[in-house]
Amino acid sequence: MEHIGSQTARASKQSF
Repeated sequence: MEHIGSQTARASKQSF
């Protein structure tokens, strides 16, 4: 299972 932080980091990269 990936850490919640990992998902947030990916979303941030896509947003920016």
